[in-house]
Amino acid sequence: MTHTKTLSLIAAIVAAALSVSALSPEARADVLSVPGTNPQCASTGGSIYIPYTPGASGVLGVNGVGLSRDAAHLNGVPTSSGYVQMMCRYDWSQSGLQLIPPTVSLSYTFGDLDFLPDAIGDGTLVEHLTLAFTRDADVMPGSGAPTLALNGGNYMAYRTSPAGTATDDTTASYVVNMLAELGVTQADFDAINADREFGVLMTLSATVTKTGSEPTTIYNTQEDVCCGLLTGNALVPEPASGVLLAAGLGGILFRRRRQV
Repeated sequence: MTHTKTLSLIAAIVAAALSVSALSPEARADVLSVPGTNPQCASTGGSIYIPYTPGASGVLGVNGVGLSRDAAHLNGVPTSSGYVQMMCRYDWSQSGLQLIPPTVSLSYTFGDLDFLPDAIGDGTLVEHLTLAFTRDADVMPGSGAPTLALNGGNYMAYRTSPAGTATDDTTASYVVNMLAELGVTQADFDAINADREFGVLMTLSATVTKTGSEPTTIYNTQEDVCCGLLTGNALVPEPASGVLLAAGLGGILFRRRRQV
């Protein structure tokens, strides 16, 4: 074989190896399913109290927030509101998988979350859910973080089961696409694919309003609320065999050229 033909053959093999290395991850897509975790939520088994007053509101577990009953005393003031927050961590660092952004969703199942007004005692209750993304689960989301609020006006757009509109005394599931609906950007995905972890701050808020003219006290009850599930397609990183082959053949090519 002539020197020119040898060089051409080596160059063709190198190009083919690089091409295979670049394309093969697409053929190795996998399904990723990662449960969100929150230590306080796990310790309660998912049953928490959504506060009805500002003084009882805050981060789950801090100063007992969300762990005991709260009461709204509606006397001179007809309404009262409260909230509880929990940071949900999603970590798939042991898998090495890379998320494919358009396919990635967060799914949640809540028991007795009342997006629509529900009669409770001598008043009504309305609850809201807000999800806020953060690249680092140890850092609270900033003011411009991707955020989605579910309420009585839009919750059915994300609800997957059961059908219907009633929300009281119902266990229902909701799915939010991270890219299209939560608003997580491609830059965010690049960052979390590098770290293979991120956080979602879940805020559950409640507002109670008395329906009569007389003073009344409304107590909250436990609800089944906890971190959701991250699901979607992901790429399995390929071994760098193609790159190593290309490097080895490149070395052969270099030595051939030195011998000429």
